[in-house]
Amino acid sequence: MTTPPPGPAYGTAPGYGYGTAPAYGPPPGYGPPLAPRRTNAMAVAAFVSGLLGFAVVPVVLGHVALRQIRRSGDSGGWMAVVGLVLGYGTCLLYALLLLGVLAFWGAHA
Repeated sequence: MTTPPPGPAYGTAPGYGYGTAPAYGPPPGYGPPLAPRRTNAMAVAAFVSGLLGFAVVPVVLGHVALRQIRRSGDSGGWMAVVGLVLGYGTCLLYALLLLGVLAFWGAHA
């Protein structure tokens, strides 16, 4: 049976880590800041017209905006998608409302 190696003497701090860190240079430069991307105007129009309750306008504007964004790299894709969702949702709502009115008039005619 062997005895464990002796630890540090009392009153001295134990050594941690692997020694000193190597001297690295300063971090490389990151270059000039990028110019902010412009927001696509069709996407903004699709978003606003969708919020206002239009049905066909945000659908058309949203599809045109997504095509332009894909081609040019503008920002505002989320606004075009939200305008599309609101436009298609409004189309569905108006279609259901029309069917309800026609069913109501057909039942009472």
